[in-house]
Amino acid sequence: MLGITAICTSWATWIGSVHSSKQDELYARGNLDFTHTFFRDQVQNQRFLHDRSLIRDMNMLFIEWQHAKERGNQREFDILNQKSKDMISNTSFYLFEFFYPAWNQSEISQGISVNFNSRAEFVSQVDSQGHWETFFEFLGQLDMQPYWNTFTFTDEDLLWRSFEMVTEGMEHSTKNDVYGFTTVLYAIVLFLLGISNSFKEIRYKKILVVISCAVFSFAFLIMLAIPYM
Repeated sequence: MLGITAICTSWATWIGSVHSSKQDELYARGNLDFTHTFFRDQVQNQRFLHDRSLIRDMNMLFIEWQHAKERGNQREFDILNQKSKDMISNTSFYLFEFFYPAWNQSEISQGISVNFNSRAEFVSQVDSQGHWETFFEFLGQLDMQPYWNTFTFTDEDLLWRSFEMVTEGMEHSTKNDVYGFTTVLYAIVLFLLGISNSFKEIRYKKILVVISCAVFSFAFLIMLAIPYM
């Protein structure tokens, strides 16, 4: 009886450690995927806010640019031209890439060829050829919705997978707790069997052995009821 209980105790301890390791692995992977999703959302959100703010500022700048041109204020006009260059230079790569096909398809920019290889070359050519007004008019009529639709703020598949892994980790945690409980029961069995030898009367020994068998049976049934993995 002592040998069987010792073997069952070792088995329950080992299986519990397996579930504990699996729990740690799933928690780590689930939290990593969740963190990745959160970080990606933050990056997307910052770029989205930056680009929306830039488009709004460009449209406002065009209004100021027109007023300066109407008033014939050359100094203000030059300042606004410099602001225009700075704004284009600060345009995100993705937004600048969106401008290229739209520029070629727009009726406003028909017949005007500019280089979209880099923002610096684009600014230099638009400035040297005097096409700022054309660019602002093109921007004012440009439908930005297709570009805004490219932003995806949550990878639902990745987020759902992280939740599934954390849930599975919780299941392993529960199994680990159950196997930990069985090791406690087996320890009680070993204790009762151990002290039974200290009693001289057979009646007390039999009582302790019967209790030990009952506790052992209960612990063994619990182990059978819990899947191995």
